[in-house]
Amino acid sequence: MERQFTKEIESLRLGDGVFRPNSETSHFLSRVGGDEFVITVMTPNGPELPAKVARRILSALQKPCALGGKEIAISASVGIALFPSDAQSSDALLRQADVAMYNAKKGGRNRYQFYTQALSATADRALLIQAALQRALSDQAFTLHYQPQISTRSGRMSALEALIRWEIPGKGMVPPGEFITIAEETGLILPIGEWVLQRACEDCREWQRRGLTDVSVAVNLSPVQLRKPEIVPLVAQTLAQAKLEPRFLELELTESALLQHTGQVAETLDQLKRMGVRLALDDFGTGYASLSYLKRIPFDSLKIDREFIRDLGNDPGDRAIVSAIVAIARTFGLRVVAEGVETALHERLVREEGCEAMQGFRLGVPSPLAEILKLGAQRGIAR
Repeated sequence: MERQFTKEIESLRLGDGVFRPNSETSHFLSRVGGDEFVITVMTPNGPELPAKVARRILSALQKPCALGGKEIAISASVGIALFPSDAQSSDALLRQADVAMYNAKKGGRNRYQFYTQALSATADRALLIQAALQRALSDQAFTLHYQPQISTRSGRMSALEALIRWEIPGKGMVPPGEFITIAEETGLILPIGEWVLQRACEDCREWQRRGLTDVSVAVNLSPVQLRKPEIVPLVAQTLAQAKLEPRFLELELTESALLQHTGQVAETLDQLKRMGVRLALDDFGTGYASLSYLKRIPFDSLKIDREFIRDLGNDPGDRAIVSAIVAIARTFGLRVVAEGVETALHERLVREEGCEAMQGFRLGVPSPLAEILKLGAQRGIAR
């Protein structure tokens, strides 16, 4: 593949000559390791030529190439840094281009990105959070809060969703949307996810001992965890250690996780289902998952994203979407949970639409276990 990449680059016409590695022209290509290459472009004309080079590279790599008797497609992400405006040394220039390249990857790949100071600030914060995450793991600095799901029929608490919280002393809470992304990119999501699973199962067993005998726990599963075959024995071991029946654990997956659906992932979900664990499809309707997944993957529940609940009383389109989701769920025998229920109107409408359960600030905010136990005393029997 490296030879193919070099061949494609060598064939490009780049303004003042043919690009050839180690040539005496004004463009130079080198490999810096792994799947990363550096292209040096000498130009007095600012960013126009580097952008042109990047577009030509991306276009050339879109052509299929033969590898081992098979035809494969290659994509690339290109980061561009300019001397001297972005950096004044070769090492610094490479670092800034690297920052831009990783941002291009985050933006969807097969694109190029110029370096900016804002990208550098974001990258620096990401490095700080990564280091702090590692310390938080060793110091057990994370906590879990739980948000209740309420049955629309009985008014009783039916489940509690585990939500991780992390506060850095002196700096406040770090938004989960920020540090979870970094944890997934660095692989730290694996030990973090293991901790969440263990603590959630232990807490579930505790609230069952305290009288909430029919209340299960819902735990979000990262796509990174899902791709690891170790997740099945980990779940089995965790349930055994907590002495929790599998039917009281529900694993929530997002549609983005299904975009990476493979035979191994399907087998993993089948094994979890055979174990007795429940499966939920979270944020339904906001991603790009095919409806065929509902037929192929043994889900128990669909969670309607809060985006469709927010204007449920004012937007006929949202209500039509909710009605359609409920109808689809019934076809497949799935339970429907409405997220983002924040008003009395929301609550009334999701009941009318036939959702089996609801979740949102009107019904309970994410809270520590101690507060949940107090709430359970009030709502465990009747809301």
